Amino acid sequence: GLGTCDVVVGGSPRLDRVMDSDSVGRVEILRRIGIDPAMTSRVIFYAPTWRGSNDERSMDIGGAREALDALSTLPDATILFRAHHLAEASLVGVDLKAVVVPPEVDTYDVLRVADVLITDYSSLLFDFLPTHRRAICYTPDIKSYAAERGLYIEPGDVVSDVATDLATLVEMAGDSEWSGPDDKYLRSVAKFSSFEEGSAATRCLDLMAGELDTLHAKTTTMGSDTRKTVVLFESMLPNGIFSAFRNLVTSAASAQYRFVL
Repeated sequence: GLGTCDVVVGGSPRLDRVMDSDSVGRVEILRRIGIDPAMTSRVIFYAPTWRGSNDERSMDIGGAREALDALSTLPDATILFRAHHLAEASLVGVDLKAVVVPPEVDTYDVLRVADVLITDYSSLLFDFLPTHRRAICYTPDIKSYAAERGLYIEPGDVVSDVATDLATLVEMAGDSEWSGPDDKYLRSVAKFSSFEEGSAATRCLDLMAGELDTLHAKTTTMGSDTRKTVVLFESMLPNGIFSAFRNLVTSAASAQYRFVL
């Protein structure tokens, strides 16, 4: 059965280096990517997720190339590109108008040096939010993607900067006078990234060492919610497990059970 326990929310240790503002580290990352650290142009990182099914993962090569061709016209901008690791093989031998991030450079190091992130339905959006830098979702295929793979959340519910055509994408990415996060962006930070200030690894180590008194983290409670909690740890890919769980949630009495993914 399910036990009773406290849940300590401490943030994601992998994001600690994204939040690291050390200028020396930034210079080293740029050098590893192949960029002159002395350059003054903005760094725009385009990182779309994969397409297709679990059995046949692919990359929208034509769409990526069109986006990079358009972004390459921006003045005073260095465009970085990385495909999802599940679809990188699709781009072997493809000529792209961007600096393709070398495989030995970790994606989270790229997020650290990026001034602007352009993605689509990738969870990288949530990893980038705590930086308070500009995040743009480029989703020209949102209807077909939602039908094929489904969406946990609409990109437009997370950030306001959502482009569905190249002209809008270029306009947003080319705006060097961006005024900063709007209310929707800040609400998303508070909802999804409120503990990402660069100390998550320390909090987790303190927890494992038993030093709970030193933790600056919240213990979540159910308050007046007396429903039984059902917890499922699963990737939620569109497969049989997902279908079974969806049927369970649909048929279960929400007044009696609280489902946590």
